[in-house]
This record gives sequence, structure tokens and C-alpha cells, in this order.
Amino acid sequence: MRGRTAAEPGIVFGHENMGLVEEVGPGVATVQQSDPPGAGVAYGYVGMGPYRGGQAEYLRVPFADFNCVQLPQGTEHENDFATLADIFATGYHATELAQVRPGDTVAVYGAGPVGLMAAYSAVARTWVW
Repeated sequence: MRGRTAAEPGIVFGHENMGLVEEVGPGVATVQQSDPPGAGVAYGYVGMGPYRGGQAEYLRVPFADFNCVQLPQGTEHENDFATLADIFATGYHATELAQVRPGDTVAVYGAGPVGLMAAYSAVARTWVW
């Protein structure tokens, strides 16, 4: 981050996550384990507490009854929700800001989750139909 933030070494970034609830603590009343599937949270910002972000293998969600948005029952719209999660939307938005069009050559620097989604989005946007 080149000194522009308070990011400490070892921080795990990631916010606007989607995932399955693996375990709930005794203080959680409305969020259940992932049958039906489950919840999204916003963590992994610099300077907003000690909680690991969505790029972590597991994510602790304090006050889960208030910090999780449970998806509707069933799987009819599951792919729609996954597509709207932050990582893909951010990568696609990068290609929108760059006005990527068919015939363009695109270079994506960084092969983390957002970079990979930007690369996939660039391929989709430059494909001549």
C-alpha cells in the first residue's frame, strides 16, 4: 500500500464476502449453519478492527445476527448472488473504467482475485461476437 494506509504486515484483506456458515456461536440467534446456505459480511478493511477479511480461509463475524445478510431459500438465484459479490464486480468495473472494447490489448498487473476477475472480464469484453 506504499505507506498510504495503516495496513500492517499479515493483514488479510477482503470485504463484501459471500460464503457458507460453518459454525455459529451460542450468542447467535438468527444465522444458522449452511443448510440453507448463507451469509455475507463486510470485513477486511484497514484500521477497522482485528477481524480477518474475506480472503481468509475462515471469517469470524461478530454480531452475526446484525452483520450477515442471509440469502433466500433455494438455489434459483445462487449464481446471481455470487456474480454480484465484490471480487467479480470490482474486476469488471476496472474494464468498464478502462473502456475495454473488442480488438483492444489489455494488460492486468496483479494476479490476485480482483486481477483475475479483471482479466476474465477483459477477455469477455474483447471477444468479437
